[in-house]
Amino acid sequence: MVGFDGTDYWGQPLSLNQSSWSRANSQRSWRLWRYLFHRLLKVVRCKVSFAQLEGLSGLGKLVAVDGSLFDCLPQMVWALYRSDSNKVKAHFFYEVLTLLPDKMVLTNGKGDERKVLEEHFSPYTTYILDRGYLDFTLFEQMLKHKADFVTRAKDNLNFKVLQSHPL
Repeated sequence: MVGFDGTDYWGQPLSLNQSSWSRANSQRSWRLWRYLFHRLLKVVRCKVSFAQLEGLSGLGKLVAVDGSLFDCLPQMVWALYRSDSNKVKAHFFYEVLTLLPDKMVLTNGKGDERKVLEEHFSPYTTYILDRGYLDFTLFEQMLKHKADFVTRAKDNLNFKVLQSHPL
């Protein structure tokens, strides 16, 4: 968990209380989580054909990355997003070739997706990113960590083609 280093209105340190989550899950059987995982995996596998993924294995580990906002209760002041709403951001790292989640990082709603990605680079991994990650300093850091990336360019990107290769 990152980004929970603020203080509340009275100056007390804020932290995400994991004990409530732990207490609730201690009463649940691991079989429930296995069941949910396999149900979700069936849904995902229906959406992607393995034939569509042929030829990608040469890229090494292929990870799609994106963040999503989730509403929080008003009492969750550490998750202040706007003056009228609290949100938490989940940053998902999804292993494309195995159709399995790789990791998830939680931040408050204003958590910077690029910073989270930078903190979780893995070498010999190709990251698939949306245009929100377009940051040449970030791309340079990825290459220094022996990671690659695929992203869509913004419409107003100024570039010069140095070399072309057949598909």
